[in-house]
Amino acid sequence: MTEPQPAGGTRPHDADSAARRVVAQTVLISLALGPVVGLVWWLVAPEVSVGVRGGQSVLNAAEARKLFGVDASFAAVGAVAGLLLGAVTFIRHREHPTAMLAGLVLGGVVGSLVAWQVGSTLGPGPLGERTDGAADGVTLAVPLDLEATGVLLFWPIVAVVATLVLGAALTPRLPPRHRSHGDAVSPGDRSEPL
Repeated sequence: MTEPQPAGGTRPHDADSAARRVVAQTVLISLALGPVVGLVWWLVAPEVSVGVRGGQSVLNAAEARKLFGVDASFAAVGAVAGLLLGAVTFIRHREHPTAMLAGLVLGGVVGSLVAWQVGSTLGPGPLGERTDGAADGVTLAVPLDLEATGVLLFWPIVAVVATLVLGAALTPRLPPRHRSHGDAVSPGDRSEPL
């Protein structure tokens, strides 16, 4: 004996498993994209150098300004990843908007964390090991790291905004709210009923 199909054509269990599949796919794609984003960040981030004086590392003002560029480059690469992933996810999964957004937020955070770790690993090692025994006047590259960890949120925020913009632009407009016959407004009355 077969179970009757609901009027919508899909069972609630099918919709739940489809939503979980959308979240899982989006998170896995973000996880796979994370190392690529980390590699690109490592390639485009400005190198920040410190000088060694008396066995201590000294950061001058010009190099300190480059630290902002490191964070900004991570934000830019993460925003591009979020934009691309948001657009692709919208095109593929717009019939599951809640799952799509949940996957983009969760996946964006996970992907950003992976990208941060990959980029940091590819960059120079810790300064402490390299400054020990270094001669005065030697310049050393600062490890690639984020000063403003809030830039980790650029990827998920841009992904969500991309889907919202695409949804607003591509979803057919809803028809105006229909009034019942009792709510009819005469042509001379300019006030709208609440």
